[in-house]
Amino acid sequence: MRPHYLLALFALLVPLVSAAKGSWKPVNISDPSVVELGKWSVSEFNKDVTLTKQLVFEKLVSGGSAVFKAGKLYALLFAARNESLADSGDNYLAGAWVQWSGKKRLIAFYKHKGRKN
Repeated sequence: MRPHYLLALFALLVPLVSAAKGSWKPVNISDPSVVELGKWSVSEFNKDVTLTKQLVFEKLVSGGSAVFKAGKLYALLFAARNESLADSGDNYLAGAWVQWSGKKRLIAFYKHKGRKN
C-alpha cells in the first residue's frame, strides 16, 4: 500500500480513525470481498451521477482498513473508466463503512490526481 495515495482520504476520516481499536492495516487487493467492496463503491457512486459519467470498475490498486466496535472502515484506491469513453481510465479513492451486520455506506468518493496504475 502506498500511504501517499490515500493521505487525502485518511485526512477526511481522521475523527473515525482515532476511535479505532487498532491502526490502519493494508488490505489484500486479491481478496474477493475487498474487490467486491470496490465494485460496490463504484455502483453506489453511479447512482448519483448522470448517465454520461457512469464508471466501470477495472481493478483494485491498494487500500487499508481499520476495525471499530461497530464495524470496519475501508479506504480503497482503484482504477475505473468512464463507460462512454474509450480512455484508459483514472484512479479513484473511496471510503466505505461496513457494519458487522453487513450494512454498507459509501462515505467518500473522488478522483485521485496521482498517476494511473
